[in-house]
Amino acid sequence: MLADMSASRPEHRRVTAVFGGVKRAGRWQVPRKFSVNVLMGGAQIDLRDCDLPPGPTELKVRCLGGGIAVIVRPDVVVDLSGFSFLGGFHDKSVPPAAAPEQSLLRISGFTVMGGLHVWTRPPDSEQPRSRERDG
Repeated sequence: MLADMSASRPEHRRVTAVFGGVKRAGRWQVPRKFSVNVLMGGAQIDLRDCDLPPGPTELKVRCLGGGIAVIVRPDVVVDLSGFSFLGGFHDKSVPPAAAPEQSLLRISGFTVMGGLHVWTRPPDSEQPRSRERDG
């Protein structure tokens, strides 16, 4: 079944928030390459209930004055790299135990006067609060 979902998986999608916000959550099929662009706004990308097949998925982030929150399931490995000026990249995801055919989320990009936060949460837990400081 995973092979069938992977075959119909979109190659690329983009979401953009300009002076506003965007939220993607619930059951959805994440493309192989996904871009999130924020200008003076915010984005919340909740991947807990989505179809995230084994192997790499690329998430490109660009944030100028705002914030991006990414929430993953406990079985997803996060690989975060990027550049931040007057802001930050905060990876609070919890690395899972190594397993074959694991989902890998590669997040890269930049923030300027903004930030990127990544959290691990089980599918049935509450959303992290914006001022949350620990795990």
